[in-house]
Amino acid sequence: MRHCCSFEPMDEWFIKDDERFSERKLSFGICPICSKPIAVLIQFDDTCKCFTSVKKIGITAQNFVKSMKGLMYNSLSKMNAAKFKPVTYKWVYGINKQVKDKVKQYAKDFFGSTVLVKEI
Repeated sequence: MRHCCSFEPMDEWFIKDDERFSERKLSFGICPICSKPIAVLIQFDDTCKCFTSVKKIGITAQNFVKSMKGLMYNSLSKMNAAKFKPVTYKWVYGINKQVKDKVKQYAKDFFGSTVLVKEI
């Protein structure tokens, strides 16, 4: 993204297609120099067969992102969060926790990662 300088967006949303536009992507973030919110919508216009861009700055960017929230079907932050799962590394020790009638056994490493192994 570009405003006062080039910077990476905080998140990117993939927006549902409509009758005129397809391949819609909304990027938004905060400019590190002036601290204004920036939103950029890039979409393919099926009527003229070209990509178009809509850029909003300031309070209009915030309102624009809020209005597009209902049209979002996926986001980059959701996809990245689904990729990474907690995994223990090398040396592991066990922790048994009793919750009411059940005992839960966890594997924990020295870096703080915890994985549920089994419930008894």
